[in-house]
Amino acid sequence: MSAGRLDTLQELLERARDFPDAGVRLVDLQERETFLSWAEIGERSAVVAGGLARLGIVPGDRVGLVQVTSPDFFAAFFGTLFAAAVPVPLYPPVRLGRISEYHVRTAAMLDTVAA
Repeated sequence: MSAGRLDTLQELLERARDFPDAGVRLVDLQERETFLSWAEIGERSAVVAGGLARLGIVPGDRVGLVQVTSPDFFAAFFGTLFAAAVPVPLYPPVRLGRISEYHVRTAAMLDTVAA
């Protein structure tokens, strides 16, 4: 890291420990709020990055993320970046009645980007 400048996402999230009130507020469908500090997101992301490495993900690989916007999504997204891989966020199915169509479209998207 150069003097006065943060060069990586990991360094930025590490520095965020000095600002515990900074982070992300999420509101779920029942209007319940969840707060995640940037430091917590950094810790969770490091765990995900380690898991991806154990699965054989290498820099440049594309990783499909089929999740709603949630604390787990942030950990998966940033964890993929920590692993120097490319996150490919895709929204999960909205209606179960069309799950077959969803599977076909999602598989085609994942295939197209080689995730």
